Amino acid sequence: SMAVGAGLSLGKEGPLIHIGVCWAHLLARLVRALGLPGSAMALHDFACAGAAAGVSTAFGAPLGGVLFAAEELGSVRALGRKSLLFAFAAAVSASFTLKHLNLSGANRLTLFSLSTTTHNPRKEWPAWEMAAFLVVGLVCGLVGVLFIKVNLWCTVERRRCQKVGRLWLLPEGPQRLLLQAFPSLGAPSAGTAATAACRLSPRALNVVEGVLIAIFTALLNWPFTTVLRSPSTEAIHALFETCPTSRATRFGLCSPDAGSTSPVADAKTSGILLLAAALRVVQTSYTFGASLPSGLFIPSLFIGAT
Repeated sequence: SMAVGAGLSLGKEGPLIHIGVCWAHLLARLVRALGLPGSAMALHDFACAGAAAGVSTAFGAPLGGVLFAAEELGSVRALGRKSLLFAFAAAVSASFTLKHLNLSGANRLTLFSLSTTTHNPRKEWPAWEMAAFLVVGLVCGLVGVLFIKVNLWCTVERRRCQKVGRLWLLPEGPQRLLLQAFPSLGAPSAGTAATAACRLSPRALNVVEGVLIAIFTALLNWPFTTVLRSPSTEAIHALFETCPTSRATRFGLCSPDAGSTSPVADAKTSGILLLAAALRVVQTSYTFGASLPSGLFIPSLFIGAT
């Protein structure tokens, strides 16, 4: 909750999947300890159900939760019909619970929905736009390749620096100053005094890296556009909406003229959206892989929508 609420470039689906699997493991232990009929179930069946419930809770999409469990866990080991049935039951029950609690007050299940009615003519698209959709898909695929390469480089640098007690985000000079100001962050070293003076403890590495990621993300978000300053889910809502809507108008995506149904399509707005997508790719690249509870769905939706 703190990581997502802080505005970092990550999604809540990853932590919710983790929580769902943890509860599934606890349930498996409880069932086996009490000797209940379900004690013969394999542990991966419980994990499959917990992962499906986590995705269903994140997006209000029970079928999406089942498909996620089948795709991710099915690539590790074969899942039988019983596993998918348990996953479907867990995902549906999680969605109904979310709907009943009505935490957002909007009395809706899905995370993203449009205010325009289904049969509104403004939601129709002509056949020639299929070419534009294909181009967008191609560009997003190339951006995905770029993200993977940059994220892998960040991961390699992070692990290389962690072995010697250094932060990969900070040069050696600023890290020495940090240790001089806060000696308690240092780790005991068997090397020379110069080495010990620039070595952080494993816990300090994770904490300080999280703080630096939050600072860098805030510095990149705040100066440019409301699309980056606002929570990702709100921005995605605005990007999905069809003009005129108050949310999209507040983000500068719809014309402020009364009764206008045209989105703002000038060069400035287009440039801001492209900049927002590029910055979010960079932010997600250095955030995903850090010791932070994170998911990739929400940042991916944001980048694709912009």
